[in-house]
Amino acid sequence: MRERRWWTLFRILLKDCWGNGVSLSKDSFDAALLPGVREQLAEVYCSLRRSEQDVFQSVLDDNGVFREGVAYVRNCPLCAMPSHAASLVYFARGMHIVQCVKCSLVYSREVINRDADNSRYRQSNAMDAHMALHTNRVYAELESNKARYIIAGLREASDGSSGTLLDIGCSTGAILQAAREVGWQALGIDLNGSAVKIARARGLAAMEGYCPEDIPSSAGSFRAITMLDVLEHAEDPVGLLVSVTRHLVPGGVLGVQVPNFNSLLIQIEGVRNNNICHGHWSYFTPQTLIKVASEAGLELLSIETIISEIDRVRAYPAKQVAEAARLLTGRNVEFTDIDHRWVHEHLLGYKIFGMFALPRT
Repeated sequence: MRERRWWTLFRILLKDCWGNGVSLSKDSFDAALLPGVREQLAEVYCSLRRSEQDVFQSVLDDNGVFREGVAYVRNCPLCAMPSHAASLVYFARGMHIVQCVKCSLVYSREVINRDADNSRYRQSNAMDAHMALHTNRVYAELESNKARYIIAGLREASDGSSGTLLDIGCSTGAILQAAREVGWQALGIDLNGSAVKIARARGLAAMEGYCPEDIPSSAGSFRAITMLDVLEHAEDPVGLLVSVTRHLVPGGVLGVQVPNFNSLLIQIEGVRNNNICHGHWSYFTPQTLIKVASEAGLELLSIETIISEIDRVRAYPAKQVAEAARLLTGRNVEFTDIDHRWVHEHLLGYKIFGMFALPRT
């Protein structure tokens, strides 16, 4: 009861701040910093992980490798360096996770064929579990606060002006709603029809389909485009960004969120971390995300990490955490110094959020 009362007051405070034009901080959607949130989300996350394991196993044989015809082998999706020359980082769930010796991008050598992979995003138990998460009251509130934080950043990058926005992978419409609240016209697109129906029921403009091929020509160009947890799913991340930016006006802003392979938690957990999974074909660091965006002709505006996962990090033995921090930063770090602020200062948060601009000329 105390946690529920605290959460209600917290929501009122956040909405009051947003309504008065005060930008939310990244702490407002960091579950590690909000008492009771982990407990309230534990069951729905547990269900999601179980369903994902079932999907993973369905495409693997008894030896833990992809069944014949399910996947193909690719070279580095950033610089085209042959994957056989890359350094093995992990072997997990049938995937050889390798690091390119030329450009440093970490990626899966194997990629599931598009037809087989699409079942993850349409009708499946895993997608049903994803929908249960996204419609959970507590999770939806966190996503709403994150969307407002991102829209505030995009507005600032756009000199505070309003405009049109395209959200790729819009799910149930958190970004669309946040954009509408500040006067932007927004269109969303997502592969999952159930998520699109929910977004539409909220009065938001959303469509089911692929981007960019299903974006109607009548939509025109956009002042801003967002891609949250999308780019890591692309077999060709550079090619996807190139095609997406054709829908940006010159000087337009692209906001990209991806899991951070250099996050402190992922480096501690390794293959046990749920981000090492089918569907995540590229594993970005802040540096390699900038390289991919640059290759696609985009200019960096800003880059940061969000979602500290500091409670999960600090649950590990102090020596293990300090050693992981040392390996990532190249210097000795005291366990007592590692908090959510330290994590973000060193770009070691769980997610990367970058903003990029399409040059005007």
